[in-house]
Amino acid sequence: MMNRPHLALSEDSKRQRVYNVIRNYGPLILFLALIIVVSVINPKFISISNMRNIMYQVSAVGIVALGAMFVILTAGIDFTAGVGVAFAGVVAGIVFGATNSGIVMVFVALLLGFVIGLINGLIITRLKIQPFVATLAMMSVLQGFIY
Repeated sequence: MMNRPHLALSEDSKRQRVYNVIRNYGPLILFLALIIVVSVINPKFISISNMRNIMYQVSAVGIVALGAMFVILTAGIDFTAGVGVAFAGVVAGIVFGATNSGIVMVFVALLLGFVIGLINGLIITRLKIQPFVATLAMMSVLQGFIY
């Protein structure tokens, strides 16, 4: 009979494949399992109106997370994302109370987000301040304005 060394490796190879699947697709599998379990417990969970409601609720967080993802992918760090949204929301509320215009409110909120990002970018690139320090300082300034 012939010696088959590949059979000894096949157990390790199976383990490695299982490990790779869990590592690569584990969060997705867990997410889908969670949806299935919650749908079995409450059949209204999977309804279109509930999915729309969930999308509305996570849209702002998703936009901020997308921006943070780009910062992290470029090896940077930004502490102002959450507090920038809070600051823009506070100012947008004040603007809406004064003007009663949703269009002006949205424009001001977007402009504030742009200006905060521009200031952070200029401090980091022109003044050569580390992103950690610059965005932490901006976060503190914005928190002060909010209160």
